[in-house]
Formats: sequence, structure tokens, C-alpha cells
Amino acid sequence: MMRRVEISTIFAVSGLVLLFILSSFVSPERVYLADLEKHEGDVVLAEGTIVDIDIMSGGNTIMTLVDESDEGRIFAYGEKDVFVGDRVEVIGRVQRYRDEIEIVVDRISKLESRVAEVKIWQLAENPRKYLDSYVNVSGYVRKLEEDFMEIEDNDHRITITTPLIGDRNISEGDKIWLKGKFLYNPNKLSYYILSVEVKRID
Repeated sequence: MMRRVEISTIFAVSGLVLLFILSSFVSPERVYLADLEKHEGDVVLAEGTIVDIDIMSGGNTIMTLVDESDEGRIFAYGEKDVFVGDRVEVIGRVQRYRDEIEIVVDRISKLESRVAEVKIWQLAENPRKYLDSYVNVSGYVRKLEEDFMEIEDNDHRITITTPLIGDRNISEGDKIWLKGKFLYNPNKLSYYILSVEVKRID
């Protein structure tokens, strides 16, 4: 009798271990962001384009992700190597925080980077080509104010507004690299870049 109990216990434990191993190879259900409410408490997979990133004071990251159905809030511990404009795949648990539904990231993978490397003169000569797109640009800081800067490269310059993420120790004359969205201001009849990352080039 004891022998049967031992064998049954071994099979039961082996079965649980096998289920655990198999579960690590099974992908979670892919969901649309519009359906997150239906999956509260579940581990899900979602894809979309990052349209906003906010680094919190504690160093964690909140992203806004957009797919063909809606937008959703994504929370990640620490900073992630992704940027506004990137298309990503997110795996995490759907939960509610302060009455707002969100995905808490277990894993985030970049599927596509939609950022073009351009020169300032290219933006000046063909602005419509890059309008509303994310771009990488480098140049020298010509003017630096609290909420904007002007950078130039040879005879061309452009205004950069609201650096959200990046090096705060930037001075006039520094060479910088930045990533941001190329936009048009109809009130000032001028183009500008809304930055999401700024780095000084030593």
C-alpha cells in the first residue's frame, strides 16, 4: 500500500513539474489594447507603437502604447531600451492601479524602430517628407532656454522643445544627439522637433 502511495506521489509531482516546464514555452494570449479590461489579472501579450514615455522619480517607466484598437498604459520597472516611435511586443499581467487599467511588464521586445537618421539640412530642404515622423538629429547647441533649445549644423538650424529624457548637463556650444518627433507649428509658421531623448556628444 505504501508503495502505491509513493508511486502516486512521484507521478503527481512529476506532472506538476512537467506542467510548469510546458507553461514556460506557451505564449500568453495576444490581446488588443481595447480589450484589457476583459483580461484583468491575466498574463497577456500586446503589440503596438510607443507614443509616450515618462520616467518616474523612482526610476520606473510608464509608456503609452497604441494599436489598431485603442491605446493602453504600460508600466515597467526601471528604464527600458525603447523609444517613442518604436513598435514593441509586451508580455505582462493586466492589473488596475488607481482605477486605471495597465499592463505590468514582464518582458518587452522591440519589433521595429521607426526613427530616421537625418541631417538638419535634410529637414530644411524637404520638411514634408519627415513631418510627423520620429527622427534622429545631431548638431551644436546655438541657444539654450528652460523649455527649448536651438541647434545648428553648418548653415541650418532648428528648434528643439521639451527634452523629456536625457542629459540635463548641456550648455551652449555642446554637440548633441537627439531623438524626437518632427512637427509644424502653424502659429509660428515654423518646424520644430519635440524631443524624447537628448545626449551630449563628447
